Amino acid sequence: MLAAIGDPVSLAILSALSQGEQDGHSLVVETRLPQSSVYRKLRDLEEEGLVYVSRLAITRDGHKVELYRSRLKEIHLEFERGKPKVKVVLREDAADRIHGMWNEVRGSVR
Repeated sequence: MLAAIGDPVSLAILSALSQGEQDGHSLVVETRLPQSSVYRKLRDLEEEGLVYVSRLAITRDGHKVELYRSRLKEIHLEFERGKPKVKVVLREDAADRIHGMWNEVRGSVR
C-alpha cells in the first residue's frame, strides 16, 4: 500500500479514479502520463486489488473500452511507537459486491 501511495504514477491514477470510473484513455489525458505507464500501472494496481474493471463500454466509434474504478475509500497513516501503521478503508457498494461474487464464481469454476 505504501509503495502505491509513494509512486507518483500510482498516486495520480488513484487520485483520478477517486472521482469515479474512467477508461484508460481518459486517465492518460487527465494525468498527462504516458499511455504505456498508465496501462502498466493499472495492471499492477489491479493485481494489488486497489482498482478493478467495473464494466465494459462501447465508444461512439464502436470500440470496446474497460472502465476502471478505485476500491479505495480512505487511507489513514499513523505512527505507532515510531513505526508506520496504514489503515485502508475499501469502497463497498453494490458494484463491488457483485464484482466480488463474480470473482468467487470464476475462481470456483477453474
